[in-house]
Amino acid sequence: MQNNELRKLNEELKDLKQDRDERKSYASKLYWLVLIWLVVILLIIILQGLQSLPWTPFYFKLSDKVLITLITTTTTNVAAFFWWS
Repeated sequence: MQNNELRKLNEELKDLKQDRDERKSYASKLYWLVLIWLVVILLIIILQGLQSLPWTPFYFKLSDKVLITLITTTTTNVAAFFWWS
């Protein structure tokens, strides 16, 4: 009986170690996802502020509602990612 309990505890320990390793892996991936996401949003906000770049014919304009929605949903999603992870 004692040997079975020891095996069971050993298996539970392996499971916990695997869970911890997976959390570390996903935390790293989540970090990079959020970082890239925020950089893209920052670039969109910078383009919105500049509206046109002096050395290109490129013109960028979003309505205020779209910009507010973009910033709000990004903030909410980033907070949710870290809340649930």
